Amino acid sequence: MASDKHFYEQLNTFTIEDNPASTIQLLSNPVHYESSNKEVLDAIIQVNQAGLRDGRAIPATSVIETTTVTDNTRTILFEGSKGEVWVLNSANAITSGASSANYTMYLSDGTNLLAFFYDSSDDATVFFTDDANWGPITIDENIRIEGVVGGSVTSAKWQLNMYRIR
Repeated sequence: MASDKHFYEQLNTFTIEDNPASTIQLLSNPVHYESSNKEVLDAIIQVNQAGLRDGRAIPATSVIETTTVTDNTRTILFEGSKGEVWVLNSANAITSGASSANYTMYLSDGTNLLAFFYDSSDDATVFFTDDANWGPITIDENIRIEGVVGGSVTSAKWQLNMYRIR
């Protein structure tokens, strides 16, 4: 990539609202940190700032991801797309028929699991806050959030509040 002009030409079909994170990432990846690329590096910084890719919440990206599961099945609850970075802000589960239900949330790279929340409750609604010192948790395209409801439940609806920061 020789110049910032070439970088902008490849983005000229997008508006700031389109927020083409994967396109910006794809165009940015081959750029080397060297003085001859100063113009394109400056352009990447400017586009990232204009596209609200500065580490703060991107407006209009907050979502509540809802996944209904049966007991004892580890399920992917959230997985970002390539080039995206998300923050898990809060989570809960709403169950029916809960009896000695165990709730575990994991971070997974597809091979390894890291449990970051566990609770046991007979309550119909479990808020994943008070007894856990997690969150907010930042995840990118390499990590997904998985959950398991063990014990005995008829069904459980996981709810995750996520917002995108990149």
